[in-house]
Amino acid sequence: VRFSTLLDTAEAGMRSGPVPIEAARRSARKLDAIIVGSGLGGLSTAACLAAAGKSVLVLEQHEIVGGCSQTFRRKGIWEFDCGVHYVGGCVPGSDGTIPTVLRGLGVEDRIAWSKLDDAGMDTVHFPEHQFRVPTSWEGLTDNLRRCFPADADGLTKCVAELRRIGEGADRINDVPHSVGVVLPLLKRPLEALAIARGLEFPIGHLFDRCKLGLEARASLLALVHLHNTPPARTPALLVAVLLRHYFKDGAYFPTQGGQVLAANLVEVIRAHGGQVRTKTRVQSIDVDAGRVVTP
Repeated sequence: VRFSTLLDTAEAGMRSGPVPIEAARRSARKLDAIIVGSGLGGLSTAACLAAAGKSVLVLEQHEIVGGCSQTFRRKGIWEFDCGVHYVGGCVPGSDGTIPTVLRGLGVEDRIAWSKLDDAGMDTVHFPEHQFRVPTSWEGLTDNLRRCFPADADGLTKCVAELRRIGEGADRINDVPHSVGVVLPLLKRPLEALAIARGLEFPIGHLFDRCKLGLEARASLLALVHLHNTPPARTPALLVAVLLRHYFKDGAYFPTQGGQVLAANLVEVIRAHGGQVRTKTRVQSIDVDAGRVVTP
């Protein structure tokens, strides 16, 4: 990465201040990876690379790391999480993605998780209706049928299809990226067809097939904030996998707030010799012949 205009100000460790451009260039030449942005994706990537022995540098333009996992306080009493609300599959010691990553980095035991109510991890309010989002396919179907009786049959069909897609996708999740991915589906042709349709068609297409009304459709998109795409651009597979993410082992929240995730990842990065710099704005990434250019 060419850092000729990269660093406005920087923070190395707990220090902050200007970073000489020549020092930045020398540092860049010695790095295996430079990660722009300190959201949880960037920090977890950097932590895994650092733990594997790679030299990494994380650059964050804000003064606080963590992206949407940041917290802020008001009057020194009230604490608010910017983006972490509920997370699936965080059973300690399980083979879930998040526990597995944290365990591999040696920080799983430092992060406590509070399990949300299985009867309703969230509550959705409409002008004339409200329903709780439980952490099971059966519970979701029952709650939706009670809330929207005119669409009861269509909702049952729709949730059943999403379940077939979500559970099928979960079955192949741990298979290595090869022809082996297809093997579990050969025994379940209907499931394979559902997954293929879920990937090809948007969720709106499934709603049309199930003849759902507008409010029933909106209810099934109650967790749209997790992907932020309109129905016409949201694959049914994405909705199914997200629901399955919470329905498999329940929904959780980091007991000490979202910032504890970023704090532990930063500690891992620095413990393995990596650097995390805040107040460091990246102005350009120069590419030549398909490769990032270093100074």
